[in-house]
Amino acid sequence: MKILYGQAWDSDEMAALKPVVFANVIQNMRLVLEYARNQNMDLGEKDSTNAKIFLDYPEDMEINDDVGKIVKSLWANPTIAAAWEQRAHYQVLDCLAYYCTEIDRIASPGYIPSQQDILQVRRGASFFFGCCCRSRSKS
Repeated sequence: MKILYGQAWDSDEMAALKPVVFANVIQNMRLVLEYARNQNMDLGEKDSTNAKIFLDYPEDMEINDDVGKIVKSLWANPTIAAAWEQRAHYQVLDCLAYYCTEIDRIASPGYIPSQQDILQVRRGASFFFGCCCRSRSKS
């Protein structure tokens, strides 16, 4: 809503959404990995190990360089690409593709979400984004 009215997010608001970006990556990559596993799709030796490590991460984990490398490796795996192409058969958020292409930046120390990162954020319906917006009256 703020963007529609030409108001930028301030740095505190952007920083507050960092855990949500991290959760979007962790939760949705987990869904892709679980789908691949349920379909008996072979990730290869290296990424099978990476998948096991990744699936043990808590959903509220901060994404650091090590996690980012695993995400990058998994996202580049042709089997994960095939599982992603089948996403109409399971529920996964499209924002995962964006975040995986931006994972080096997201995993970097001092990461603060960009406006584009915020536009990609998906939260459950139980959350409320509060903001004040002014509209111009035509009087």
